[in-house]
Amino acid sequence: MPGRPLPTILSSDVASRNTEKSCYVTMGTKVYDITLFLDTHPGGGDLILEYGGKDVTEIMGDEISHAYSESAYEYLQDYLIGFMATEPVIKTVA
Repeated sequence: MPGRPLPTILSSDVASRNTEKSCYVTMGTKVYDITLFLDTHPGGGDLILEYGGKDVTEIMGDEISHAYSESAYEYLQDYLIGFMATEPVIKTVA
């Protein structure tokens, strides 16, 4: 996605995106729209929906709960849509 700036997304918006029609997850401040990945996730879309609207850093790093390859992180980059608005950002624009 070079060449196009990504938006800042409010945490309340991310948290509300936890359905089959719109599913976001975060890793740190990065926001990913993984809606289109639900049908192809090896563990099934229902597993992802449990984490819809939430940070997946811990579960992605847990080798016992989530067997994955390094390519999982590469695939995730294809779904990057923006960044979470942090407190300093919110105070700046408020």
